[in-house]
Amino acid sequence: MFPRTDRFQPAGPTERQFFAASDSRIHPNDVRAGFAKYKNSTVSWVGVVKSARLEEPKEYPEFGFWHIRAVHHYYDWKVDHSVQRERFFLSSKGEGEFVVIVPVKRYTADQRVVEIEKTGNSYRPGNMIVAYGRPHKIEKGVIELRGFSNSVAAGDFSVNHSYGRTARD
Repeated sequence: MFPRTDRFQPAGPTERQFFAASDSRIHPNDVRAGFAKYKNSTVSWVGVVKSARLEEPKEYPEFGFWHIRAVHHYYDWKVDHSVQRERFFLSSKGEGEFVVIVPVKRYTADQRVVEIEKTGNSYRPGNMIVAYGRPHKIEKGVIELRGFSNSVAAGDFSVNHSYGRTARD
């Protein structure tokens, strides 16, 4: 395989749907400055996971909800296939923290342990997250999205690059 750079491609049908419906030109500071304007927009943000927890509310017996807190980083939506391990090169710059809430189906007790371990490993602090969703609220400057997310393991990306929106860095 020859070295090359490709456009980001979503993994699987659910992510493809969210990716197609999202606007990656809308960034967190846009939402903070104009929540009413963007609350019905689906955004796609990339960041690094700070924490994740699973909530299993009694009022929703068939679902649980992952609450994933991340730090936003600018991303050029390119994937590099070259000699290095990293494929995704995020900017060291970004627009602060955000939370994405992702619904998950509840499982039987045995399945639950496997699913939580698998999904929890995906949302391990230090992993990259690609989050899609609509802004639901802003609390203490942190925007909460409700939608979908995917992750990339810590060794498969780098944040040692400096690019972003020049007017708002």
